[in-house]
Amino acid sequence: LGQVVIAPKARTQARQQLASSIPRVAMPGSRFIILALVALNAVDPAAAGALRGQDKTQDPLRLPALLDQFETVLGSELRQSAASRVEHIAAALSGTFASLPKNQRGAVSAASARYAVHRYFVQRHGWQIKGLALQGEAWSANSPALAFGGSVSGEFRDLFAERVGTHGLDLHELAVLAATLEDMIHGEVVGSVTSAYRLFRKPVEKNLNQSEAKQVLDFYLANYYFGVNITSLLPEQEAGRSVRVFAPPQALQNFLRQVQDEVAPGLTSFALNDITRIVEAVSERYGQRFMETQTCEAIRSRLIQLEEANGTGRVKLVDFYESDNSQDSFGLTEHPEFLKSVGALDTSDPSVPRVIIPNYLNIQSNCRNPASAFYAICCMDMCEDLMDHLESEIRDPFARLEQILELVSALPSASVSAPRTLPAALVRKLEEVASHHNGFVPLHSRLFAQWMHFAYPRECKYPHISGTTLNMTAKEWEAATGLSEILSEAGIANYLESSLPASRHSFESAAAGGAEDDSQSLCSAMWTPDEELIDADAWMAAHAERQAVEGCLALQNILRGAAMIAAAASLLAILKGQMSFVLVGFKAMQDGGHVTAQGVFSDGKAVKFV
Repeated sequence: LGQVVIAPKARTQARQQLASSIPRVAMPGSRFIILALVALNAVDPAAAGALRGQDKTQDPLRLPALLDQFETVLGSELRQSAASRVEHIAAALSGTFASLPKNQRGAVSAASARYAVHRYFVQRHGWQIKGLALQGEAWSANSPALAFGGSVSGEFRDLFAERVGTHGLDLHELAVLAATLEDMIHGEVVGSVTSAYRLFRKPVEKNLNQSEAKQVLDFYLANYYFGVNITSLLPEQEAGRSVRVFAPPQALQNFLRQVQDEVAPGLTSFALNDITRIVEAVSERYGQRFMETQTCEAIRSRLIQLEEANGTGRVKLVDFYESDNSQDSFGLTEHPEFLKSVGALDTSDPSVPRVIIPNYLNIQSNCRNPASAFYAICCMDMCEDLMDHLESEIRDPFARLEQILELVSALPSASVSAPRTLPAALVRKLEEVASHHNGFVPLHSRLFAQWMHFAYPRECKYPHISGTTLNMTAKEWEAATGLSEILSEAGIANYLESSLPASRHSFESAAAGGAEDDSQSLCSAMWTPDEELIDADAWMAAHAERQAVEGCLALQNILRGAAMIAAAASLLAILKGQMSFVLVGFKAMQDGGHVTAQGVFSDGKAVKFV
């Protein structure tokens, strides 16, 4: 009936002790019923918690420690640095890890590992790690080993991919992978800083004064901002050519000074380690602290101003092009074909295409590449905090419909207040998802991501079916198509002239339909029933196991109920017998008899024995 909490020997002793303590007046049948209740309660109803994989059993494979394997390739210094971060990273990953399906060693598959580590870097730094971030394919298409890039040998990458593919990664190993990637990125930082020292002809063993430190830090940050690899400048200098020194924008300088004050407050003399610590903090906080506030929030605010009145998280393409870009450092001028290719365009109504706000914010052309071999910096994914909350509350690969509705109804976002009553159309769509999976809603699935998009249209991206979009940079798209990513002024004018009539007709139809029509069509236009799971095999296994456990628990409840009814009937029989004894004794006493421990006597004759 599930996981037995009481060990067999202890359970037998408990039964014997209980049997000996049952009053002798009890009937033999009642003693059996009470023992049956004990046996039923020996099964922990929380046996289903075994599916959660939170308590990993001892690894029967005795695999070599992942840090040891990384040390053989990357060195002991990186191992020590990574080891110091593992505990903190494991805590940050725990909610996502708990909600992913696992194998028998309590480990997640390669697809789930790729997904989890990708989300860690997106949520923590706004980093899209190359090899982890989707390029339009399924999560299972590539191993997380690709994230190492060319920094390790192909042989090691293949061995690591084989280990993950065969055995998976447990929570500790997942944290080791994330910590190692983080330290490899920090290694890039150290290389850039030492190159800056060489360019300014400063010996790395010498401390810098405040003026020299500012010169090195500003130079590093300007090249980081413009995506220039500082190391590549060294041959220019060695060849006798002058190296142009860019000044970072004032807002960026202010950000640098803030981080410097946080990391190294009051320093007047800077060792190489001090400069490196400051620069590492700048690279880690740039996405969330600078890019998000200086660029992404401005784009997001502009798009929300242009959003359709019914708040769908969409902007009509005609409004997108008609907006005044003169006051912004960015322009809403991308080519319609480019927007469609990268998944930022809703073409469910071909006559009135619409830009999907969260999808547009996360296209590669809105990201910044700091000349890193490992990552690009993109706008923060506003859906991450919402998913993180659901994962932390559910801590399972799937949940019942009622639990998700309760959690989401109470979960606010930047644009959605809570508590709220979810629209009937949205509830029906989640019912469809649960029905598709025999009563359960998988958290890490395309259908649930699609539902979250309609529940939080400004925060959560619309999940396109894998293989239908390409997460390309503007340069990559231009090279592939021969078109310009930017639509020319003449092209915009031609588009507006041909599309405005259809757009006006759409507006009039929506106004005539009213609020009731909006509610009915909330999910209809772009909703598709196509499902994709991050790890389909592991999810199906966990799903089958959960159904089996719930079936056993249901049977257990039936048996417990039957046992309680039988116990009650037995108790009534006992009470009936005792009442009969009392009544006979009472009558005998009225007739001059008496009651003893052996029975009831009347006129010296036994009337009833115990």
